[in-house]
Amino acid sequence: MAAVETSIHFLKRDKAYDHEKPYQLKYTAAEGVPTTNIRLERQEPVQIRSMRGQEQQFSFENNGFTVLKMKENIPYDDFNNAEGVKRYLTAVADLLRTRLGADKVQIRKRDPDFPVSKGKEYEFTQPSTVAHIDSTPEEAVVTYQQVNRDTTKASPNVRYQVVK
Repeated sequence: MAAVETSIHFLKRDKAYDHEKPYQLKYTAAEGVPTTNIRLERQEPVQIRSMRGQEQQFSFENNGFTVLKMKENIPYDDFNNAEGVKRYLTAVADLLRTRLGADKVQIRKRDPDFPVSKGKEYEFTQPSTVAHIDSTPEEAVVTYQQVNRDTTKASPNVRYQVVK
């Protein structure tokens, strides 16, 4: 299959990052405090190639992602209704639970309007629209607490892992 060319925004190399970590605040900062110091640069052309037929070459441990086969065959039209999407997300959670050896898997909620902003803050952190996003251990705790706010708080006795 031929490659598709596109562009991707990456974090720009900047000497400021030698002494200040790139950041983006997810709340309204005090007056005079910038909400971000991130500077992006567009890289193009970037070639995107199909990985079909090469799935076994990638592992979570070596590449940060893997390709897993689902046992369930969910028809395409089922993605147009809430019950079909729920069945799919349950199947994905079950697959991840098995692969990661987890007791519990939670899939982040995406706002139905994302990436279009309606002028108000999203209830949950939304997917990134740029390459190379990282989380600090502290941000992982905050994410865990947001997702589990009705049941528990992060504690040293609970092992949790944020997989993006």
